[in-house]
Amino acid sequence: VPAEVAIEPWGRVNFVNNDTRPHTIASDPIDIHTDCPPVNQIGLLNPGDSRTTGTLNLERTCGFHDHTNQSDSSLRGRIIVQ
Repeated sequence: VPAEVAIEPWGRVNFVNNDTRPHTIASDPIDIHTDCPPVNQIGLLNPGDSRTTGTLNLERTCGFHDHTNQSDSSLRGRIIVQ
């Protein structure tokens, strides 16, 4: 939450796991994770963990998902770098 956030180029986004189960955050597309490699730096977040993406320096839209729970659409989102 939120499922979509807008940031300026050269920014970062902090992910916090406030859930009771682990989540593995990865860049879209689901099977190859190549759209926004800085998002892949999040990786596994156990309950209570937080981690920041790498620097998102290019203007683009970065889709992300919970690779551990791929079928749960509520665990997908977008980072808009503008």
